[in-house]
Amino acid sequence: MQTDNILPNGELPCELLEQLGVIEQSQWYIIVLAAATLLSHCTTQLQKQQLLCSALPQASGCDEITDPYPIQLTSSAMIIGALIYFYQLSAQALAAPKETPLQCASSWRGFLSNSLVLAAALIRLYDLKENHDAAALSAQPILTDPEPPL
Repeated sequence: MQTDNILPNGELPCELLEQLGVIEQSQWYIIVLAAATLLSHCTTQLQKQQLLCSALPQASGCDEITDPYPIQLTSSAMIIGALIYFYQLSAQALAAPKETPLQCASSWRGFLSNSLVLAAALIRLYDLKENHDAAALSAQPILTDPEPPL
């Protein structure tokens, strides 16, 4: 371990402590992403069971399958939360002064890629909600009014 950054009283410089904080926060959000991925795995298992039950409706356990939507919604929210954090980090990196054109270009590419990934996750969440709402609406009985509105 390099020790020339340690101050005489044994404390670490403020800048180094800030960088360590960012790394620790990033590690936490990586764990959040991993947990969201595990939730997605669970939903694909539920979807697999739903598919099998649609092919074999008389199979046992088909009445007990959980709706994957709440799990999908939770997973999407976790992913979006983590992606917002990484997007903000990339925005801070983009705004920070750079020494070389290569650093400038790298910060821009990082910001652009984080922006696109966040946009994709938001579009996916919107699509998930729209499809769920459409399915719920089509499952409701259609009520017809015998008299047309005035």
